[in-house]
Amino acid sequence: MSRASGHSPIPWDRIEAALDELIEAPPAELREQARRLSEGDPALERELLSLVAGLEVSDDPLERGFDGSAGRLLEGLEAELIEEVEARYQRLGAYRLGDLIGVGGMGRVYRARRADGLFDRAVAVKILRWELSQEALVPRFESERRILADLEHPAIARMLDGGVTDDGVPYLVMDLVEGLPIDQFCREGDLEGRAIVGVVLPVVEAVDYAHRRLVIHRDLKPANILVQDDGRPKLLDFGVAKLLDPSRQAGLTVGDGAPYTPSFAAPEQLRGEAASTATDVYALGCLLYLLLARRLPFEAAPDRPDPRLQGRVPRPPSAFVSGRADRELDAIVLKCLHPEVEGRYPGAGALAADLEAWLEGMPVRAVPPSGAYRLRKFLRRHALASVFAGLALVSLLSGMAAALHQGAVARHERDRAQSLADLSLEILRLGDPQDFGGGRISVQELLEAGAEKAERIQDPATRGRVLAVIGEGLANLEVMASAADHLMAAAAAFEQSAEHRERIPEVLLRAAEPLASSGRLEAGLQASAEAIRRVEEASGTQETRLAAALYGRAFLLVRYADHTDPRREEARSLLEGAAEMQRRAAPQGSEELAKSLHLLGMFLAGEFRKGGAGVEGTVEKGLDLMRRAAEMRSALGGPDGRAMIDSLNDLALSLDSLGRFDEGFEVMRRAMAIADERLEASNSTLLSVRQNLAAFYRDAGQFEEARRLYQGVVDQARGAGMEPAGVALFGLARVTAGLGDLAAAEVLAREGFEFYADSDIRHWILGELLGEIWRRQGRFSEAGSLLGETLEEFEKRQGKDSPRARSTRRELDAARRGSRAELWVPPRAAPGS
Repeated sequence: MSRASGHSPIPWDRIEAALDELIEAPPAELREQARRLSEGDPALERELLSLVAGLEVSDDPLERGFDGSAGRLLEGLEAELIEEVEARYQRLGAYRLGDLIGVGGMGRVYRARRADGLFDRAVAVKILRWELSQEALVPRFESERRILADLEHPAIARMLDGGVTDDGVPYLVMDLVEGLPIDQFCREGDLEGRAIVGVVLPVVEAVDYAHRRLVIHRDLKPANILVQDDGRPKLLDFGVAKLLDPSRQAGLTVGDGAPYTPSFAAPEQLRGEAASTATDVYALGCLLYLLLARRLPFEAAPDRPDPRLQGRVPRPPSAFVSGRADRELDAIVLKCLHPEVEGRYPGAGALAADLEAWLEGMPVRAVPPSGAYRLRKFLRRHALASVFAGLALVSLLSGMAAALHQGAVARHERDRAQSLADLSLEILRLGDPQDFGGGRISVQELLEAGAEKAERIQDPATRGRVLAVIGEGLANLEVMASAADHLMAAAAAFEQSAEHRERIPEVLLRAAEPLASSGRLEAGLQASAEAIRRVEEASGTQETRLAAALYGRAFLLVRYADHTDPRREEARSLLEGAAEMQRRAAPQGSEELAKSLHLLGMFLAGEFRKGGAGVEGTVEKGLDLMRRAAEMRSALGGPDGRAMIDSLNDLALSLDSLGRFDEGFEVMRRAMAIADERLEASNSTLLSVRQNLAAFYRDAGQFEEARRLYQGVVDQARGAGMEPAGVALFGLARVTAGLGDLAAAEVLAREGFEFYADSDIRHWILGELLGEIWRRQGRFSEAGSLLGETLEEFEKRQGKDSPRARSTRRELDAARRGSRAELWVPPRAAPGS
């Protein structure tokens, strides 16, 4: 019984059983039911009538609450039970309980010490809330124990031990974290902007670490994040987290009604929907908002609907802070707080990447990627000025050195340096928004404008150097046609300068791939052949230079030549020769040797298409070479492991193409784990691996997981204006259609269709998918028209019997059958028949 009421003790189980029935009773019958349930016990009747008096009148028992008197009654009841349990559990296994230090929705946390003499250490012990159903919570506590045992991160409190009491109550033993809640720490330290982000970033990284291990927290709030004396935060209480089953098609989502803190809840939690990684992102946004603005995004108002359920976005946090607003930080926080899951960061890792970018002065993904914005950030870091000033300085210094020997040469070098300096100033002047399209200028536009001005440089050597740098920059931006033109122009300029002709093979090889990838394979092959000829004819040629030239030509043949092209056979001998030269140069291994082995392995593994005797052994040899290349790259290391990730990615795809799906799936998952660990969220290699892994999930029938991965790639690539957006849109549209959402699939397919020009084969691949979607929607006429055009393109480009032509022909036939069925009208029966 409650101390608040002052009566003789009443067994709690009787009160609990009576309350279970009272809460279901109609309001008009509450008092009569209370008297009946008391069964003649005056003390129990008084307690129940006290509770009845506090129940709000409502037709819906779920909307009833308790007034102050009833609340005090339950607090008293709980206090008695706490005393009973504390007395019962003074010793849990090897641990002796001390003071109560925290109360959560799932348990109570006590300070404790190990009492068996093995070691003396203060720990935190968490035990189950005894007033809740053990049957429901014991399995969840066991789940929590398994989750915490697997989480090893400097910003996450570790689980040290755990067990179950004799009467079935589980407990956990965790690091005892001493510190202040993160909001109190920031408030007392009067922290602002950069300092706040510096404290929060380790928390975001810890959540990302958990997400990558298929764990979500679901109750992120200041009370669960303590900042220690040294300023390092610790994330506590994964008690409401749940280890997710990777086999679920739904991906990283759960929906079991777990408790959460309403002030930090995402809209989907308030609606009772499944939680996901995006739910944690929303809570992190609430946390950032609270720390920056000293208030929550939305203030509670009992008399008004919750604005989160109305799709509202809060005012920027800077609106509540004096001083200059930080537009980028506002954008980061508001992206976290987007009412729709799709509008938020795809995971905590993407949020961490943006916060790091903001701290380093780099562009952030949350801000729309306008050219003016990126240029502003670019110039602020002085990178562009440094590049061109550096070129000018090199030329100037070389001119000064030459002046010591020959005045005429000095004047010549001075003119070169002046040309470069003038060019640098002209390009930097393009940053003025008044002079360039109202401020919308991209790096590509800067480089193109620089090339136009470089063409006016009289000295061919200087012109060649500038055009080569610009061509390489455009190739890095994947503007291949323009990159190829400028690199070939650089080679032509060097041809006019005797002292720079030795650079021509290098520039030709750099131009060869952009030529091939922009549809000019023959020109690319001619450039690579000329590069090899010049290297072989040069006196004192090093084997490493020749090996690089051989590899460059082989790459074009493997990557861009059709499988029926007889010239592809040349690639094998080229790569074997290159690898032998590279092995002599570096017996211990090198990246150049790994590249040659990897490409040769890809070529041999692709020989299965030919069939015939001996092919199986050739294919196995190719796979073995690819594995050796991956091992070599792993041993060589590197800052981010991108080369090894590329090796694993290609190996997985080769295994898949050979029908060895399960083996390829495992290799792709390994590549994804390494990429997630080492690369930034927006890295193009990570995006490529992620979309390939999504394709594996799609082929395995796990469409929801495939859609989640594809959506992340599309969001990142679309925000950065990167090439993978179109390819990933195809995959996302395909799995969305597979899940039956044809309307959404149509929007995605149309966007991808328009992403590429009609000269690009991918435009027509997406056209086939869009036609299929229209056919499935019953729009047979539109589908037939588009599929007819698509079939014509595939037949022209790949032949009438190519796989794409055959699949498109089947779709076109289905659309025509549907159109005929739609037009057919059954004859009316004759009168009287």
